[in-house]
Amino acid sequence: MQFKVKLKPVHEKSGLSKYRVQKDLNLSYNTISRYVDEPEVVVGFISPEVVGMCTYYGVDWRDPAIIELIENEETESESPLLAPA
Repeated sequence: MQFKVKLKPVHEKSGLSKYRVQKDLNLSYNTISRYVDEPEVVVGFISPEVVGMCTYYGVDWRDPAIIELIENEETESESPLLAPA
């Protein structure tokens, strides 16, 4: 299971600089840039930083327009994480 994080439009609508967000949230500039420079970022889990950014921007992280769940096509038996050693 993966997630598409789509914070770029929300960040642009806020009118705030990445530097301002970085200072207000006490996160690294690279973390902010990662999520607001691209239209969407695919991740394996929703980090506390992403949830904090959503809260900061005043959006609900559970909104599919912000974070979309991506269903993997492979079945459990095909997953390398579940393969016998």
